Amino acid sequence: MDIAKFFDIGSKKRDLSDESKKGEGSKKIKEDQASSPISLTDIPDEVFIEGLNSPGTMKILFNCLQNLENKVKDMFTILSESKESQIKGANHLQELTKSVDFMSKKIDEYEEERIKKDKKIKDLEKEIKVLEESVDKNQQYSRRNCLLIHGVKENNGENTDTVVMNIIKENLDVDLNEISIDRSHRIGKPRDGEGRPRPIILKLVRHNDKMKVFRVKKKLKGKNISVTESLTKFRVQKLKEAKERYGQKNVWTNDGKIFYKESENDRPKVYYD
Repeated sequence: MDIAKFFDIGSKKRDLSDESKKGEGSKKIKEDQASSPISLTDIPDEVFIEGLNSPGTMKILFNCLQNLENKVKDMFTILSESKESQIKGANHLQELTKSVDFMSKKIDEYEEERIKKDKKIKDLEKEIKVLEESVDKNQQYSRRNCLLIHGVKENNGENTDTVVMNIIKENLDVDLNEISIDRSHRIGKPRDGEGRPRPIILKLVRHNDKMKVFRVKKKLKGKNISVTESLTKFRVQKLKEAKERYGQKNVWTNDGKIFYKESENDRPKVYYD
């Protein structure tokens, strides 16, 4: 800042003309006092010395000091306002910092809670999977003596026990009697017309009899009749997935378990136990 300009202290030269030396300057100063304030730099040296004892001199000095006082007050006002703005800015920044810290803490808490919930969900999913597998194994075990006979023509008033015993005896050379069969019946809703016949589910008393029939099911090849194991809904889906992945001929079941081979000469592997 230009201090000289701020306090109206210019570099204007004092008038040292003859008129000032003769005392006329003092008269001119008095005339100008009424119209505008006079700075000390406007007073010639001779007039200043001459007017020290003049009553108007004190008024001039007072006006100059008053002007200086106003300038100083203005400067302190500017400095005060600037300092106040800095304080307000600092306080505002501090409040913002507190808000950011608070939000950051909350976000950390929410993230921690989310991680806990995700872990809990994963643990529950594992438990559900274990329970589903356990239920599936129990359900499959209850079917371990069951077979499905596909492609057997339906007749009104048929006895499925007799139908099944005759098919097995004639085509598979396995001798079953009524005592060997726990129960049998068609599954699914009756179909109208000449559609594909509903399969017959056969439950044998002994697991050994079931395996005797299942092991020789290849003898039905080339005929419209086929034999499969009775699988749970979940294992049927798994069997379908395995066939789509490894091919129809490379996937089979045995006692409810699903096996596959990646190639014809490959060793069998368990797809689902």
